Amino acid sequence: MKIKKVFKVCFYTFIGVLFNSTNFAQSKLLSQSEKASYSTLSDLAKFIERKPYQISERDTLFEKFIYFDYILKDTLKDRVNKRIEIFDGLFINLQHFVDSVGVKNLDALSIRFFKNDIAFYKPFTEELKEAAPNTFAYFNKTNPNKPLGVILFEPKTHKIVAWIIIDQGGYKYFLTFNLF
Repeated sequence: MKIKKVFKVCFYTFIGVLFNSTNFAQSKLLSQSEKASYSTLSDLAKFIERKPYQISERDTLFEKFIYFDYILKDTLKDRVNKRIEIFDGLFINLQHFVDSVGVKNLDALSIRFFKNDIAFYKPFTEELKEAAPNTFAYFNKTNPNKPLGVILFEPKTHKIVAWIIIDQGGYKYFLTFNLF
């Protein structure tokens, strides 16, 4: 009888430790593609947390985290330079947001986990329907059912394409750097 009791205590302790050691998003069932996107986002958050954004680190961002490949291949150098300048300003704003909330307080999930939030999810059934499979919502861990924003990933590289949604007269679209 004692062996069964000891086994139960050990089993429940193991389950408790396992459950508490994983964060909210990692405890959900993510597809392989979603896991790759989540990894990119998680690694970027750690990169941002280490030090403030510096232009000298832009190449690292483009290489590892931000999908900027199609812009860097543009033949018009003035257009490339303008888009890079705009990126610098927008990225600093993203870093400021992450810093203000705190990396330890943030997590993210595929937007498919937010289908019950009809107002939030509605654009992903209409204008942004094609982007839905590659979009994550990020949130404060203390309120995982209330998304703070969304991030669009490039499906092959799992790099971030955009993190801003524009709402013009009720029509929503992602702000990407090829729009400038």
